[in-house]
Amino acid sequence: MFNLKARHDHSKSEVARIVQSVNSKKESAVLDLACGAGHHCRAFAELGLKVTGLDCSSAYLRAARQFHGNKHNPIKYVQGDMRRLRLRFGSERFDLVTSLNNSFGYCTRRTDDFAVLRQIHSVLKPGGALVINTLNASKLRSTKEFAPTVRQPLRDLFIIDAVQFRPKEKSLLIVWTVIDQRRSPSRPYTLSMQQNTYTHEELIGQLVSAGFGIEKVWSWLRGGDFEPRRSQHQTILARKENNHKPA
Repeated sequence: MFNLKARHDHSKSEVARIVQSVNSKKESAVLDLACGAGHHCRAFAELGLKVTGLDCSSAYLRAARQFHGNKHNPIKYVQGDMRRLRLRFGSERFDLVTSLNNSFGYCTRRTDDFAVLRQIHSVLKPGGALVINTLNASKLRSTKEFAPTVRQPLRDLFIIDAVQFRPKEKSLLIVWTVIDQRRSPSRPYTLSMQQNTYTHEELIGQLVSAGFGIEKVWSWLRGGDFEPRRSQHQTILARKENNHKPA
């Protein structure tokens, strides 16, 4: 059952961990990449931060604007491509950029994933922080089977995730079965996509090459110790180094 309050409370706890780890100040400028329906954006805004949410999906952004209006501290929602952040926002605009809930790695080429990190570096102010939460490829390689999961990102939208890890390509093949009850008739349809995955060592190397220093590491977004071979998720707090030019 869709429970907007429960979803928001969960996002609030995750955002509280991020803000505490980064030591974000009130009215800091935040960019949430692949913001979806805006749950984390709303939680950041409630803490007084100035929030921009970017997503490629117009449907998610419509939902974000519908459910998460805030007249006292409005959230700016933008449709766009995270590979072109500097073109969209300009240089050194944000104190914090977030890539949460496994939203990194969906570019066709791995070189484009690195380009995203360089774009993030460009739009961060000197000393600004990136918090990235994504899967850990080392754990994926030892997982023999992935059970399908069902999620409900919106009130009338259900998605069944079927996942297959492809070791040679270092990627996941993801097939969504979508049941959209907003449509009439609501016949299921499928979407497929690839997600590039990274071991902890690989992702750290990409971040350092893009001009970041690594400050903190934990497992799940809400917390927990990270073990490089055993943790399913990796969350990294990286900070823009003032005197480093990206490779």
